[in-house]
Amino acid sequence: MTICAAVINSGKIIAVKDTKLSYFGGSISSEGILWKQRKINNQWQVMFSGDISTLTPMLDAIEEAGKKSREKGLRQFARLCASAYREERKRIIEDEVLPDYDLSTYAEYSALKTSDPDLFDAIGTKISEAEEGWHLLFGGFDSKRKPHLFVISGRGKIQYCDTAGFAAIGSGGWAAHIALATYPYTSSLGMAEAAYCLLAAKFAAEAAEGVGKETYLHVQAPGEELQSFVIGATIDSVRDKWRNLPRIPDGAAEEIRAELTKYDGLMKRARTRRQQMKGGRRNSLAALALGDGTSSSDSQTSK
Repeated sequence: MTICAAVINSGKIIAVKDTKLSYFGGSISSEGILWKQRKINNQWQVMFSGDISTLTPMLDAIEEAGKKSREKGLRQFARLCASAYREERKRIIEDEVLPDYDLSTYAEYSALKTSDPDLFDAIGTKISEAEEGWHLLFGGFDSKRKPHLFVISGRGKIQYCDTAGFAAIGSGGWAAHIALATYPYTSSLGMAEAAYCLLAAKFAAEAAEGVGKETYLHVQAPGEELQSFVIGATIDSVRDKWRNLPRIPDGAAEEIRAELTKYDGLMKRARTRRQQMKGGRRNSLAALALGDGTSSSDSQTSK
């Protein structure tokens, strides 16, 4: 599944990815052999995460549609890509899922909704399981050179990411999202600081299953064919610095300890008062009981 992530910063897009490749339904993976990004046209590129066998025809279909398109705006281009995605999705389902049920076409599968709802639901579950690994992250610029990010996944759902200013896909996507939201990442950060946030998010995602260690970071600018890269020794050095950051900030534990000690003292005093009050009540009840017994004895003696 791996990890791909990107942020919008200062009119540019900074992207990071590992190089781990999965294939044969994710049963085999290799690292360091794949550049997980493809150019769609002069404005847009797409990063991908998932089984390369499935994603290759998907990417081909989107690239073909994107190269022919004259759409310049974000929404129009995103919908164009989603349309190509949905159409190719049907072909992939026909190739990878339906043969197990002796079905040839997506139309035959759709007809089961009426003729055999149970089988329709069973196949639908298998399709949903397959779609969990289909993730595409698009980054590019509109006709006004404004940067945009959006994600297409599952059945072809579009997720626009400009407001957050960042996006992540793959098995490490949630960890990367949490890291970027926690910093928190903002598009107003300096480029170097923004790149560090993105790398830190990738490092955090390395704990997820399927995420490779080898990392590439690059900066994409509008109208520029070539991109700036950060690779190799620099990324390893930044990773070491990130790992050596104190997980408990200086002074934080001392503040917590002082507060806990203060309230522990208050609770001890409160418990002592309660015990004293209970002891006083027991003594009063004992005295009352003793007084009642004496009074009864005196009454019997006078008789």
